[in-house]
Amino acid sequence: MNKKWATNKTLVEYIAMTPDLQANILLDSNRAVLAQHRQGEAQPLNSSACTQAMAVASSVDLLTTTEAMSDVWPVLRELTGLALPEEHFHENAKSFGCCGPAVDAMAIDEVEEATRLAAPCDWKLFQMARDSTDKMLQDWKAAQAEKSEAAQ
Repeated sequence: MNKKWATNKTLVEYIAMTPDLQANILLDSNRAVLAQHRQGEAQPLNSSACTQAMAVASSVDLLTTTEAMSDVWPVLRELTGLALPEEHFHENAKSFGCCGPAVDAMAIDEVEEATRLAAPCDWKLFQMARDSTDKMLQDWKAAQAEKSEAAQ
């Protein structure tokens, strides 16, 4: 939207133009390119395809959301053994809206509702990622507490 590829489109309109984009990309990464050129699917995934996308998502080692990345960095450092950056640079949360001042920005609830309606499989995928992140962080914090107690 910032690059005017979706001129005069709100986020809700974009979601409706590219329903279940994330789940579609899990099934075939080329679908991201197709969506950029408005050649992607114009309908949400059917139940069978959504089930397949959810199976792919559940098979990965790490499933999270961009919103949780600051919390996930320490876990990634430990899981990978890599010296990942200590500092986390993330942009502030976005206010979505089209063409008007910030006062006209769309509420997050509107975006979530639009996603649930226009992209139901993406919404399930988001919920799965959020649940996966919560469990992973709880397990990691418990393991850290145990290590701390053992060290004392």
